[in-house]
Amino acid sequence: MNLQNFKQEYLNAIIVCLGLVGIIGTIMFFSHKIAVINTDTQNKLEKYQKVVHLYQQIKQCEASKAYFKDSLLLLPRPLKAKGLQKKILSIRPDSEEDIEAVKVKFKGLNLAELLDIFKLISQYDNLEIRQFLLKKNFTEPDLLDLDIDIRKTR
Repeated sequence: MNLQNFKQEYLNAIIVCLGLVGIIGTIMFFSHKIAVINTDTQNKLEKYQKVVHLYQQIKQCEASKAYFKDSLLLLPRPLKAKGLQKKILSIRPDSEEDIEAVKVKFKGLNLAELLDIFKLISQYDNLEIRQFLLKKNFTEPDLLDLDIDIRKTR
């Protein structure tokens, strides 16, 4: 009977060892899976943060676009800051249907002033250049005259 107990205890010890190996193997398998999931989650979180950052930059760019709220007849106000108000020869309304529009004539512009006018108009999301005409200035051939039609889009 002593031999029978020994065999039973030996068999129990083998079962316990196999159980421990199984438990350790399961723990190792799932800890590896958890590490893979954590790495994947971290990568997705970094990508999400990049997308959020890009989204915020896009919204900031959209928010930086201004809307020209006044009447277009008051367009010389922002031009005054650039010193372009004195270059305006005439400004007259040219509204059609429900869209406000103006025709502005500038006289004696150099290239930098011409670019300043186009930059100023492009700052406003609701202003649109319908057409423009550049001509050499009659009295000073190095300068340009500009006839421009501007309208509000919204």
